[in-house]
Amino acid sequence: MKTLFILLTLGLMSLSHAQASCLETQGMPMFNKLKTMPLRDKTMHCTLSCYLTIKCGRLESFGAGVAKEAWDAFTPGDMEWADLKADWRGIDIARFGQAKNFNQCLEKCSVIFEHKTK
Repeated sequence: MKTLFILLTLGLMSLSHAQASCLETQGMPMFNKLKTMPLRDKTMHCTLSCYLTIKCGRLESFGAGVAKEAWDAFTPGDMEWADLKADWRGIDIARFGQAKNFNQCLEKCSVIFEHKTK
């Protein structure tokens, strides 16, 4: 499994400067904003992927998610396939026009992942 992440991450290295710049300028401020909110991990993955899809594109958004999980594979982070599934849900929300901005992404992803357990 780690080999797959390594191969996918190497593919990300072929992103153009503009694509990488979009991920940095659009993604980092929203990632920092999400970290301050009391949200579940999957809600954050979904929301950020949705937003990045709107701003930077599907491939770039999914690539960012893969890169994050690859990073987790080699650091104390927690690599999970479920995170990539949450990323893909966010990408689909944007792709099918269910959200047009950050707040709509957050709203849609919260409905999916912020279910409360008793």
